[in-house]
Amino acid sequence: MTNIWRLQTNTASSDGQSIAPFLIEKRTAAIGWSLLDKDLERLSKGDSRKFEEIKNKRNLIKNFNDYENFYNKYKKQLYKDINCVRNLANSVKFGDLIWIRDRGIYFLGKVKENSKYNYCYEEEYLNKDAANYINSIDWIKIGDESSIPGSLTTAFIRGRTLQKIHKKGIPEFSKLEYNRLIDEKNIKDKKYNFDNFENDCETFFNYLSPSDCEDLVCMYLFYKKGYICIPSTNKNSTELYECVLLNYKTGKTAYIQVKNGEINLETKNYEHLINDNNEVYILTTKGKVTFSKEQHKNYIKEITSENLYHFVQNKDLKIQNIIPKNIKKWINFLSKKSS
Repeated sequence: MTNIWRLQTNTASSDGQSIAPFLIEKRTAAIGWSLLDKDLERLSKGDSRKFEEIKNKRNLIKNFNDYENFYNKYKKQLYKDINCVRNLANSVKFGDLIWIRDRGIYFLGKVKENSKYNYCYEEEYLNKDAANYINSIDWIKIGDESSIPGSLTTAFIRGRTLQKIHKKGIPEFSKLEYNRLIDEKNIKDKKYNFDNFENDCETFFNYLSPSDCEDLVCMYLFYKKGYICIPSTNKNSTELYECVLLNYKTGKTAYIQVKNGEINLETKNYEHLINDNNEVYILTTKGKVTFSKEQHKNYIKEITSENLYHFVQNKDLKIQNIIPKNIKKWINFLSKKSS
């Protein structure tokens, strides 16, 4: 089974910069926990002779067993745990694909048959806090966030340094991109085999970014209800709603709250917005909406992901003409790949 991984490239490097360019240059997938000299100095407690002894032991590390044995001797004095190093050494396998990001540009690398875990105490690796690495990774440039599904971009927001991406449709997309690029760049490698994409509601929303979802809700409410967005109201300071909409037919005001993911929403949090007969429209694509009071249903309306999915599938030009290009791109992509 091919796993898809996301690797963060912000380590404790001496220059404070992302190590992505270093990984691309060295053809490696690396993480921190590098047993830096400053970490060893903490162990030696100012004893220079002891520091040199510990350093010499570190420099004998050749494989993960050596690394783990060294860590186990000092444990909590060094790091809370080394789970990410263990995953890099033992869980990342031949054929897996890894995503990294460098200044907003995404790269994809394949774990080769000869890729293996290494520990390197050379100065350039320690300076980058990249001493734990897998070799023989050729990174292929994919593009900016408009080139990849939303679930991939949001996977870089939080989480462990190295983690799997399980979202439906992402493994297929990753394999397809790798196949496309080895053709485009004349790279000699075996292509991935996989079944057709499932063009369903879950996959569709995994491909949309949070801003795509907000745009889609606005277009849906424009078509269905006559609401138009007031651009100046789209601010980060308004956490309970994305923007304010105005109904060009009735003059009524509406607020929208949009969450793409497993996020639950409660209507009591929006109660203060429904004065003067205002309306609130809320969407959570994988979470649950709880109506705290029965009367909330008069003013707070739930839009379901299924509503929106069926909306974008409608071939009516009046609908298709108002769907933004970045959303239409994924509609067409999934339609083509699932046929």
